[in-house]
Amino acid sequence: MSNIKRERELANREPHELTTDELLELVRMQHTADEIPACRICGETLWIVRSGGGRVWACSGLEDDPENAGRLRRRIGRSEADDHYARSKWEQYRHTDPFVLELAIRYERAMKKDKV
Repeated sequence: MSNIKRERELANREPHELTTDELLELVRMQHTADEIPACRICGETLWIVRSGGGRVWACSGLEDDPENAGRLRRRIGRSEADDHYARSKWEQYRHTDPFVLELAIRYERAMKKDKV
């Protein structure tokens, strides 16, 4: 079963219906950051282009400017909001929380120690 299907299966149940292991599994799934994919068109790194209700990543067409250290320039043949940019967008709706994830990890460790 894929992670997405498993997460949906667990999330559609009432919290009291889940075992402790299932609840920890769901918390991990919901609070672990998604891996940001490479641009599906050119393979370059995606950049955050909008943040708020969810982050939107896209291939910006920017590159390091060899003539001005620490500055960026637009790649040749790319405009600010070109078709490549529009087709490369990837949206991330999951709001990760490293504190919740850390709490789950510590709880799980404590439970394992008690079983030993």
